[in-house]
Amino acid sequence: MKMKPIYFFAFFSNIIFLFLSCNLERKPTQNEHLIDFKIRQIIDQNSKDFFLSELGKSIKYLPLESPPELLLSFINRLQIWQDNIFVSDREGVYQFDSNGKFVREMGSIGRGPGEHTGRVRFSINPYREEVYIYSFPTKLINVYQISTGDFLYSFYFDYYVSDFYLNENNQVVFFTEEGSSEDLNFSVNEAYLVENEALIDSISNPLRPEKRSNIVGHVLLYQNQNDAFYCFNYSDTLFWLDQNFKRKPYAKFNLENKNNYLILGLDYGFTGIQFPDFYYIDNVLANSEFFFVNIGKGFAMGVDRDLRRVLYSKKDGKSWEIKKIINDLDGGLPFWPRWVSEGVLINYHHPHEIIDYYNETKGEITHGSDFVRLVSSLKETDNPVLVFME
Repeated sequence: MKMKPIYFFAFFSNIIFLFLSCNLERKPTQNEHLIDFKIRQIIDQNSKDFFLSELGKSIKYLPLESPPELLLSFINRLQIWQDNIFVSDREGVYQFDSNGKFVREMGSIGRGPGEHTGRVRFSINPYREEVYIYSFPTKLINVYQISTGDFLYSFYFDYYVSDFYLNENNQVVFFTEEGSSEDLNFSVNEAYLVENEALIDSISNPLRPEKRSNIVGHVLLYQNQNDAFYCFNYSDTLFWLDQNFKRKPYAKFNLENKNNYLILGLDYGFTGIQFPDFYYIDNVLANSEFFFVNIGKGFAMGVDRDLRRVLYSKKDGKSWEIKKIINDLDGGLPFWPRWVSEGVLINYHHPHEIIDYYNETKGEITHGSDFVRLVSSLKETDNPVLVFME
């Protein structure tokens, strides 16, 4: 079935706005040089305030309906297909329409047919209009029909999956967890290509055996149409993976760490800050104009993480650490993207954050009319509000 264009309905005016194809991230060419992020130099020298008008032209808010049976404490993942919005809180996957109205939970928590449990990952198969949900403890992938939510079938993948997606060939690309051999089913291969439930190709990471038992890493993945861009959060290289499962280095972060060691966690008896000079990639994504990179510094237990935001301009190659984000578009909360979909940048806020911010800044700054109406419509116990920036 031919895919319809992805679109949203603005919540207050119910006006449809189309995602323009010109916003899509430009694909790299085979002869293009690696983008070089000199992370330590950027953070040490180039801190500056940032105005949202430099990033986009408008902000749209979409409160998610709050039925009694579904109250989300956070959103771990978001994916959009046509007029459907899918979100996950790690335990389940939930479908909303383009007005934020709750449609259904995909599957349910349990251990029976069509049920999942524990840490879930999900991805949309747009070519067959299906939702795939991977359950971390069971290594089982359940497949559901988008239009009805009906459970279709399941299959087993014998590795722990950090994330995955489906390509235009109806193949599944799985990225495996990086971790210690004691608590994970360790694999040298970092990515697997699966077709009709059979392994047909893989990408090896020969450095993994050297890191065994001293590092825990997860994949950072974002997509641009049929291409994917990924890196592991304690690695230096962002790779471009095309629809033919061909990998090419795309960007180098130059973290310049002096060792690969990280404390594994409280379960191993460690507390406090370990390796305070260790840098890692907390998240990375891009649109047609910018790279958005979250940098973690040090490894903290029981204290707030030291996270830095780095912005890189594709137009002129300049990069800087964001010191303060100033919302000069509508006077609402500062915005920094968690996801990108067809060039549109997306984040979310909890209602209590929005209400508290408004009360604290009322009379000091000018709030846009849409933002004021949003505040008046919210209760602190409501589900999160999605924020879209074009």
